[in-house]
Amino acid sequence: MGMTSASAAEDTSREFQECAECPVMVGIPAGSFIMGSTEHERGRFDNEGPQHKVAVAAFALGKTTVTIEQYATFLRQTGYQPEPCDRYHGLYWDSRGHGLAFPPGISPPPLWPAYCLNWNDARAYVA
Repeated sequence: MGMTSASAAEDTSREFQECAECPVMVGIPAGSFIMGSTEHERGRFDNEGPQHKVAVAAFALGKTTVTIEQYATFLRQTGYQPEPCDRYHGLYWDSRGHGLAFPPGISPPPLWPAYCLNWNDARAYVA
């Protein structure tokens, strides 16, 4: 039987932080699973097979969503400038350098999840 949500919440043995300001990470062990559905599964689509084994290397995953404040701190420290996410409405992160960075829109709360970002922006943050 699997863990209950209460016991899962208490297991912090794989959590770590690389610095005081860094997000809490959870180590995910390597493993494998069978991807895809069987040919005779009811409601199966053609692109769901064939079944095959997939191996996943160990990795770390953020325990919580990256907040606006965490992403703004990254921008202030690095000067990275994300591409605009909506040129029509003028939505973009303003990373002017000199330790300044502002989220898109009208000052959302700093603990809200970071938004208006793409894959390249996420990769820059992780790096």
